[in-house]
Amino acid sequence: MPRKKKPCPDCGKLIQGQAKYCKSCGHIGARHNLWKGGRYIDNGGYVYIYMPNHPNSNSKHYIYEHVSVMEKRIGRFLIDKEEIHHINEIKTDNRIENLFLCKNHSEHLKQFHKIKPIIHTLETKQNLSKKLSQELDFVTKEWLENEYKLKSARTISKEIHKSYGWVRKRLIRFSIDMSWRRR
Repeated sequence: MPRKKKPCPDCGKLIQGQAKYCKSCGHIGARHNLWKGGRYIDNGGYVYIYMPNHPNSNSKHYIYEHVSVMEKRIGRFLIDKEEIHHINEIKTDNRIENLFLCKNHSEHLKQFHKIKPIIHTLETKQNLSKKLSQELDFVTKEWLENEYKLKSARTISKEIHKSYGWVRKRLIRFSIDMSWRRR
């Protein structure tokens, strides 16, 4: 006698025996043996939550938790351009008091990521050049000639550039024969 078949409550496929769900529906979400409550933290540090019916969920049916919290607060789905900023900059702190909704990326940058321009006056430029020349007093024509006898020009240029930000053009100023040979 053939077994009775009944439909799966999720997808409607016919199943046999004692099972409540078909094989594919029996391992989804909370029914899966590795289910951890529908939350995980990605490599960027943001918290994802499982929301399969959300229109902006990814292919695995997850969305950012801070997006969900903000959408509940404002009572609508977020527009694509809108961004949410974590005020204390802790990505896992998704309390509504810690979230700020920005209209677009430009507003987000202007309000929270202000870059202060460095303005050098003539006086600060002169002070910087004096400080640099005092630090580099040991670099003389004789010192460089002795170094070039021991090492190649490229090696010395790289060493000085690493330590002090000098480049080949500055070394030419000492009028040393700079043959770029390898040793």
